[in-house]
Amino acid sequence: RKDWLIGGDRRVEAAERIYTAAAEMAARDGFDALDIDALAARVHCSRATVYRHAGGKAQIRDAVLARLAASIVAEVRRAVDGLTGAHRVLTAITVALQRIRADPMFGLLLGSLRSGGGMADLTQSPVPAAFATE
Repeated sequence: RKDWLIGGDRRVEAAERIYTAAAEMAARDGFDALDIDALAARVHCSRATVYRHAGGKAQIRDAVLARLAASIVAEVRRAVDGLTGAHRVLTAITVALQRIRADPMFGLLLGSLRSGGGMADLTQSPVPAAFATE
């Protein structure tokens, strides 16, 4: 339902605000350091509101990763539009890698995975596999 004050659906807007703040916090400190209480304080709501609109830490992680992956997939699709064969595949890989390397969040994730720094729960998420498939 469209809220007269914010011009959109209150639930959707709340979730987006939470995911945006979570992405910023995770890019700065890593997903492992993401704290629900700190996230709630950052978006000026209660811990219960975070859980109600965005879920727990795993759901928030997956939503943040899905948004990042979707933006990369969209850019790759634009880059390969009209291309065929090997040129299409090479362009897709190149664009995806450039974008992944340029994004601070993915840089943090890749660095953490390389060092074995507590990202085991990331490998449990369905988002990276779906992103790679896409």
